[in-house]
Amino acid sequence: MDGEIKKLYQQIKKCAGNRKCFVDFQNEKLTYHQLLRTVERLAACFRDHACITGSRVLIFTRNDKHAITLCLSALLEGLTPVILPVETKKERAQALLQKVAPQLVFIDAQLHQTWEWLAAFQCIPVVEEKQKIHRLLNILHSREIGAKDCYPNILEKYASEAPLCGSQGESLAFITFSSGTTSAPKGIPISRDNLFVHLATLSRIFSYGSGSVIFNNMSLAHVDGLVQGPMLALYAGAELFRPQSFTVQNMEFLLNTLYSKRVTHCLIVPTILSLIDRLTEHDDYFDGEEFQYLISVAGKLDRNLWQRIQERFGIRVNNMYGLSETVTGGFFCGPDDDTFVVGTIGKPVDMEATIVKDSGDTAIVGESGELLLKGPNVFPGYLDAPEASVQIFYDGWLRTGDIAQKRIDGTYEIVGRKKSVIISGGFNIQPDEIDEVLRRYPAVVDSVTIGVGDDEWGEIVMSAVEAETNIDETALIEHCRIYLESHKIPKKIVSVDSLPRGISGKIILPEIRCIIMDATGNAVKGEAVVAIEEIIVLASSVFKIAREKLSANMSSDDVPGWDSLGHLNLITRVEDEFDVQFSMDEMMSVDSFTRLLEVIKAKVESP
Repeated sequence: MDGEIKKLYQQIKKCAGNRKCFVDFQNEKLTYHQLLRTVERLAACFRDHACITGSRVLIFTRNDKHAITLCLSALLEGLTPVILPVETKKERAQALLQKVAPQLVFIDAQLHQTWEWLAAFQCIPVVEEKQKIHRLLNILHSREIGAKDCYPNILEKYASEAPLCGSQGESLAFITFSSGTTSAPKGIPISRDNLFVHLATLSRIFSYGSGSVIFNNMSLAHVDGLVQGPMLALYAGAELFRPQSFTVQNMEFLLNTLYSKRVTHCLIVPTILSLIDRLTEHDDYFDGEEFQYLISVAGKLDRNLWQRIQERFGIRVNNMYGLSETVTGGFFCGPDDDTFVVGTIGKPVDMEATIVKDSGDTAIVGESGELLLKGPNVFPGYLDAPEASVQIFYDGWLRTGDIAQKRIDGTYEIVGRKKSVIISGGFNIQPDEIDEVLRRYPAVVDSVTIGVGDDEWGEIVMSAVEAETNIDETALIEHCRIYLESHKIPKKIVSVDSLPRGISGKIILPEIRCIIMDATGNAVKGEAVVAIEEIIVLASSVFKIAREKLSANMSSDDVPGWDSLGHLNLITRVEDEFDVQFSMDEMMSVDSFTRLLEVIKAKVESP
């Protein structure tokens, strides 16, 4: 696989000559020519900062164009890029940097100034654009770094040099991190062999080529966003369309761009498919002449939703199953008829699968057991974690933690989960990370976090805490916001005198689930008074924010937790409280408390 890196470089040079677009960010484009220029100057920059083959380069920026160019340039130079989620909090970021031990860090200038512990690392601050540099001079001055030493301005002092395009196939292509705990983050290294064998599989199965336009706006810090986004586009010489993330308000607009941008492949998580099914009006989003494949990734696709989407839009929904430890996939339900059965994950491609029962015996057709995988796309083991690596493998097979059955037609179906990971909106969330944060709160003795099934999000994070005294749920949520990314923050926290335990002291999870569900179902319904104060009080309850921190003039941009899930929760509570029903247009028009009040008043006061 060593020659594959050189092929990527040749691909850039070939497409650069045609002035072809590499990534369309909706409001800005990155051409292959611009990518080539950046790759060759970054090669000189890396060498100037003593990066040698295998050195790790950590990337932490909100600018997707910079993240993509930095990541691909590092890969071509024989380095190992690590992209952190932009929501990563200070304490976790510090733990991850210590785990990675990067030779070079690219980080947004504002964070570079704020996080003093970064002084222990060789850093290059990242700025948005030249026009904004003067605003950052006072920030950068204290670190004795001038604007010319920031990325991308630093490239101006380097001449172009061809990237090395070397290193062995078993060396690392990139590293991602699972949720893990802050004290023990779990790094998932992917080798160059893992990456390129899987890119070849993806390209063959879904017919990616130079004429492909790939819609994928998932996080670059996650394998489906990174590998099936810029890496796959570059491998195929294709174009990536990477617009802003889906929200309730922009969903209709983004779906219409599938036609205007001549998209051929649309990669999407089940949560967004559910929102499309519920909130959109038209049925022709996937009717463009060029459109070929709708692909569901990064979560379990509900059978009923699957059938509704197919019937409504008249299109096959192809389902992918895999783990970060298998690059992205491994099982494919579609596009071939032989692998396509609604409700299944299809069949393994370019890898082996087996199902093992608790007894250790291999399951026969129709029997349940843990799904195990083996193949060239399976990762080598966790980063500097030999014990965790031993546990994840069973006699040379990767343990998925999913309970599956093989059907008589050769397809596989996931029927449960053995491990405790929560999958919400396509994100894998480790309950231990949330419990670790909750236990830090004064008076919290212990905590248990579970995933509760939800039609839109797959699962929603909810927690129960054992406390010495009464604890305000809003205060606990505020505490979580300090340490956790938004998608990991519990949507409900129930305080109990003692958590239910068995004779051995182990938490009884079924009882925890009952406690949480009872508390959720027993929410008291307030009096429907159409006044801004009532709206704010209700929002305070939904978003778990103290009332005094909210004001009438706040919008969705100002309120922590007012994301797509929070928006749906708010609308649902309003419909409940005031006995009204929002249309899709009305729901999408709500972007502030005042607008929400206007819609409610129009409904309540209309004859």
